[in-house]
Amino acid sequence: IIDIPAEERKALTAAISLFESKEPLKKIARGHLIDAYNRYGMVLYKDSSYIDAEKYYQKAAESYKEAVKSGQIKPEAKYGLIFSNLGDLAYNISGDYDIALDYFIEAENNKYSTPNLKYKKGFLYYNKKDYRDALDEFTDSADGYSSNRTLLYATANTLFNRNDFYLAEGYYTHLLDMLEKEYSSINYLLIDTVPEHKTLVENLIKVKNNLGTTKYRLYQRNRNSEKNSEAMVLLTDSIELYDKLSRDPNSLEAPETVNLSYLNSKSVFYPVDDYQLQIYQDIPKDLDKSGL
Repeated sequence: IIDIPAEERKALTAAISLFESKEPLKKIARGHLIDAYNRYGMVLYKDSSYIDAEKYYQKAAESYKEAVKSGQIKPEAKYGLIFSNLGDLAYNISGDYDIALDYFIEAENNKYSTPNLKYKKGFLYYNKKDYRDALDEFTDSADGYSSNRTLLYATANTLFNRNDFYLAEGYYTHLLDMLEKEYSSINYLLIDTVPEHKTLVENLIKVKNNLGTTKYRLYQRNRNSEKNSEAMVLLTDSIELYDKLSRDPNSLEAPETVNLSYLNSKSVFYPVDDYQLQIYQDIPKDLDKSGL
């Protein structure tokens, strides 16, 4: 069996060595060298060799910028990918979100843009509490993943934080319909042994709480008693799911901890000054096609 990654490494290092030995390069050869730097960086990234990956990404970026400055090369998506790759290092590995955002913006300025990149930018703006720009990015990302659960959830949370409760209600409701349809299709719920079942219940807890909180905010705004009733049903459902998720499978003892829905519902019956019902604020970092 041929070790494809090893063969790719050999081919890329050989190409880099060849092109570097022939400097200065003409347009086509320059493009090949830049591409080889970037692709080799991607191989190293997959191998978790992040320091070396960054070195080759930077080589690609520097060579590309020089070529653009001299008029030898024009911006193209394949070159913009270099900056997206550098952004991913900051986004996923070092956790330097400001640098990641700068690189993602530079990637788009150099013709590279994907729904996944848009989502990451949205996440970064959301993390900075810049909900206007976050919403713009999530809306653009939806062109590729209009029914993606992660995107629906992130968009709903962003709308909630902008006080666009009616729109947030629509997104949460659509997402809840999708989750409940999946939940109802399961004949035997095995929370303790099937990770997908546990994740589904966790997501239902969050979405029911967030939708319930949104409906209660709408009730506070217009005093529509139906919204209040719907909110309490959703919060109660979220509490019951949390109890099911957290109850000891052997002793069946109830959990000692409480979830956000319990605190929210308690504040409705026993109001505390300056307390507003809360949503689960965290959103996923990645636009996972398998859903929230």
